[in-house]
Amino acid sequence: MSAAPRRRLACRLCTRRKVKCDKQIPCNNCMKRGTPAVCERDEPDDLNAQSTLPTAQHQIEDTSAVNVLRNRVAELEAALQQQNEEGVASKSQTPTTGQAARNAVVQVQSSSPSQGSEIEDAVTVLEFLAWGRMKDPERAMLSPEALRVSEHEEGVGIRPSEELDHALDLDISLHAWLQILLPSKRQIHNLVEYHNNCMLWFHGSYFAPTLSQELDSFYADHRGKFDSNGVTLQWIALLFSVMAGTITSAPAHEARKWGFDESEARLLSQKWYKAVIVSLNSAIFMADHSLHAVQAITTLTNTAHMLGHSNAQSVMLASAVRIAQSLGLHRLDEDARGTDIELESGRRAWQELCTQDWFSTSFSESYSINPLHSTSVAPKNCDDDMNVLTESEPTITSFCRFLAKIAAIMPALQDAMALSNTLYTKHEAVLVHDKKMRSLATGRPSFLANTAFDESWPCYIPWARRAIAMSSAHKIIMIHRKFLGLGFTNPVFAFTRRTCLAASKTILKEYLASSRDESSPMLWTHQAFSVAACIIICFDMLHSSSTSQDESQLVDETIGHLQSCRQKSMIAARGVKVLHALQKQINNRLESRKRSSNAARGDNPRKRRRGFDAVEFARSFSDAQNRPTLLPESITDHQTPPEDLEPVSQRIDGNPQAFDVEEPLNIPADLNWLWSMPLDDEDGTQTFDSLLSFANQGLGL
Repeated sequence: MSAAPRRRLACRLCTRRKVKCDKQIPCNNCMKRGTPAVCERDEPDDLNAQSTLPTAQHQIEDTSAVNVLRNRVAELEAALQQQNEEGVASKSQTPTTGQAARNAVVQVQSSSPSQGSEIEDAVTVLEFLAWGRMKDPERAMLSPEALRVSEHEEGVGIRPSEELDHALDLDISLHAWLQILLPSKRQIHNLVEYHNNCMLWFHGSYFAPTLSQELDSFYADHRGKFDSNGVTLQWIALLFSVMAGTITSAPAHEARKWGFDESEARLLSQKWYKAVIVSLNSAIFMADHSLHAVQAITTLTNTAHMLGHSNAQSVMLASAVRIAQSLGLHRLDEDARGTDIELESGRRAWQELCTQDWFSTSFSESYSINPLHSTSVAPKNCDDDMNVLTESEPTITSFCRFLAKIAAIMPALQDAMALSNTLYTKHEAVLVHDKKMRSLATGRPSFLANTAFDESWPCYIPWARRAIAMSSAHKIIMIHRKFLGLGFTNPVFAFTRRTCLAASKTILKEYLASSRDESSPMLWTHQAFSVAACIIICFDMLHSSSTSQDESQLVDETIGHLQSCRQKSMIAARGVKVLHALQKQINNRLESRKRSSNAARGDNPRKRRRGFDAVEFARSFSDAQNRPTLLPESITDHQTPPEDLEPVSQRIDGNPQAFDVEEPLNIPADLNWLWSMPLDDEDGTQTFDSLLSFANQGLGL
């Protein structure tokens, strides 16, 4: 039995539109829509007809609705025309009609294809101006003045060239404090010249002739005074960054020739690093964008890592990336405007930012610079006179140009890993990029390979050879990093274990060769790579049934050299601490094996432990942190060296100053995270991965 149809109180149009109706005839909705004539209810007969003839009914309703809409459009067009003629909106016009008219205008304007791009450009430029930024779509902006228009007009912000009385003490201005940190004119020229000749090849952040000219002008035009009108704080930061890089990395005998003994050099390295940071912050570099700030930050990388400021440097580099993008350094293609030196300077700084960012991908599992969003071409293989040379001839940019090609592999690998959902597909992605890395390494220029040395080559070519060999081997490890822990326990990933072990041995051999070269500057990457390589070899020994004497000797020699660098490098200081703990664990396992082999086997032999007990190691390593650190008493007044490392500490007991007497840099003593950290499996592959990150924390290359 079917129920009788229910009488509908809502009108037909409200029912079809599924909106609430006041159930009056005509209803309020129809009155607002201007269709009171068609406002009616469905009668029972209509409902029956609608159930039997739905198509015809809908056609009638649609026709009626179309007619109503056409009439409404005609009314709106008439109202719009009347507005244009009178110049003012009619007072009798309802708000609904006025809003509809404005919508009609927008629809007419947006329908013109020729005006779409112009409107979009205008909106973008206005939006940037509203943010206090300036966007010029016609040319790449190298000059920092392009972003200063609004500040000059509105008087917003503090100019670097103005007098800045950011006092560090009540009676001492910033310029006065910076001035007393300067050595003599001759010493400054020695420091800058050494950096240009012996260290610029490593990072390529600035154009050497430009800095030399600016330094000459600083003394000729400004009498060597920081408070002189025209000397900007961001340029001062670049100068201190270059000097800090030299005094931190130059061999001790070179520094003595310039008049700096070892204790003063260590103190000045800290103070000059601080001068860079204070100068940039006082110049409000994050708002007042300048190429000098980008160059100062990228040049500071080696110093920051060696002095233990890796975390701060990673943030500074991220800021430099944004500043460089606002200056248009990522858009320096072949058609970019500017002088050759301007373009070359911008491209070199941008290439270094890309290299640092992409090499950090293996640690942060992300990257800030998308290669697809950068159109800048690589710096030229040219000399200081801008003469372009062939790829087979070494220049100051050769090392960085090749290193950037290696760095470009890392974001591609990160994307491939993120798109893979199984260990198999992730491992396949690793193998693909491993092959790309090997192809690049074998195809490097001849002067970076083991060919006969040409006396006409620059002095840094032997150092660049070792650096590129170590970096290439380290990148192989970083490509396989996700499978390193599994490589020690799962035979499916034995290739990763063999590959990383071979790469680690290559790194240590090159590092020891570098340590025997007294003319070579100290580079933070060498120590960071060697620590990572030692950790891999130690874990291989802990997971092997027998210990290789050659591998053990290789690690011992490396630790010995790292110990000699601890006074100048926090990377070495951290690394020695981790490696000593691993060596102690290795010795304990060797003694345990000897006792087991000498003991008589009983009816119930002790169950053999599979692999390396990472939990036990984590506990012992964490407990060791409750004891004093490796640093001498003069650095951490409340601590003394641990007993098992006493011979090591005696090497630096005679030196009262290491790093900075005013702001000591302590090795983190709280490493309980190693003990409380969850492990991936009983062999502690997660612990291995964390140790590797700890030894290289905050490091990208």
